[in-house]
Amino acid sequence: MASRAPEALCLPPRAGGLATSPGSPPSEASRSGCHQVKVLLVLGAGIIGLGLASPDLHIRHVPRTVDPQFHQRTRLCAEQAPSNAGPQPNDQRVTVQTFLGPALREIHLHQLGDSLAPFPTARATLRALLAARPRAFSPFPHWAEATPLRAWGLLGTVHYVGHSSRRIEVAGRHLCVADSLGVLWWIRLEAVDVFPEGE
Repeated sequence: MASRAPEALCLPPRAGGLATSPGSPPSEASRSGCHQVKVLLVLGAGIIGLGLASPDLHIRHVPRTVDPQFHQRTRLCAEQAPSNAGPQPNDQRVTVQTFLGPALREIHLHQLGDSLAPFPTARATLRALLAARPRAFSPFPHWAEATPLRAWGLLGTVHYVGHSSRRIEVAGRHLCVADSLGVLWWIRLEAVDVFPEGE
């Protein structure tokens, strides 16, 4: 099987930025606020616990306007009523993709934030997020911070076996995604929220 060149992964910088080598000049990516690494490399402390989603999962670019107010949005799945149930601990330490189940077959991305274009960057970034192992899956947004979509947002459709289609929304390291039964899950993937590699 022919190997595929690694894609660029672009995630928003953490507070304080990402460390660089002593004496090294800031890169163009750093100046623009976009920190790119190759997803085939071990990722740094800023994105501990992110890996690679299965290459069998197809992620395609299907441009269309899902939300005309995309660039003004500051919340994920804002119009959906969250559940009153509590967060579900990830005792088995599974990835986001595994949690969504084997019926997951394809994801179409429709709208991309400014810092996630071109599409290969958005695709690689989503793969890394899906391969993260969060400490919990929550049926409501369990964070206080805003989640603007303008720069780091993605709106898409998740396709499951049986022709069911659900939504997925991303803002930086925050996700809102529906499983095959239509249950919405809000997931934050900051370093404190995920299991480190090897743990």
